[in-house]
Amino acid sequence: MARLFGFEYRIEVYTPGPKRVHGYYTLPILHDGHLIGRLDAKTHRGEKHLEVRHAHFEPWLSKGQASPLDGEVLEPDTALDGVAQALVSLGIFVGARRITVDRVTPGRLRASLARRLRAAAG
Repeated sequence: MARLFGFEYRIEVYTPGPKRVHGYYTLPILHDGHLIGRLDAKTHRGEKHLEVRHAHFEPWLSKGQASPLDGEVLEPDTALDGVAQALVSLGIFVGARRITVDRVTPGRLRASLARRLRAAAG
């Protein structure tokens, strides 16, 4: 992935806990044809709760810089809107009545993502 897309990714299921960087079931976030980050989410089915353990966005996106892949600049707010809408859709799919966000990297995007998630959830 790094060679083709300029994106470092490894599923960390088989990585020992203390050596994990992003989370157990971390998956890439694809937005508008760009890999913009990683998301580690867990469904607590009994509580009908979708927990976003960690949303990690690429530094170039969070700073409003050009993608290293094609030089395109993506609007961070638009990307966060897309992630929020995808989380609401995932929440519906898994039967969650509540979605929470624990950790966002970089931290300055946390409040914006939470606000957009509330708006997307209606």
